Amino acid sequence: MTGGLEVSERRFGGHTSSVRAARLFVRQAAAEVLDLEGSESDLPGDLELVVSELVTNAIEHGLDEPVTVIVAATADTVVVSVRSVRTPSGIADPSTWASPLPAVRTGRGLAIVRSISDEVLVDADDAAVTVHCTFRLR
Repeated sequence: MTGGLEVSERRFGGHTSSVRAARLFVRQAAAEVLDLEGSESDLPGDLELVVSELVTNAIEHGLDEPVTVIVAATADTVVVSVRSVRTPSGIADPSTWASPLPAVRTGRGLAIVRSISDEVLVDADDAAVTVHCTFRLR
């Protein structure tokens, strides 16, 4: 990394084929700014998992609108943010995210996101919801 804050941003269509494209984008954006070559770091996989879960949720609960994925990295942290159109159902406070009962087939994504991220913040206004997941590198 050359120092300072480096940001990559991309919009994806509101359809399920965007999940794979978002994972690839996050992996490439992180590789461009972080020196993980030869590293045994779980970070690339964790970043892909987080974006996969968040983009899937944005598409499933969204209004067929584009989803924006942002990767912001410094020497110490990587933040992956996913912004989508706000729906009337809203989003629960991340501190309340828990795994569902074993018989329930959905709902595990947000608990996974919280368990592998160092911090999860949700920004919401009348138009959009943005989930920010922070990964500390040191």
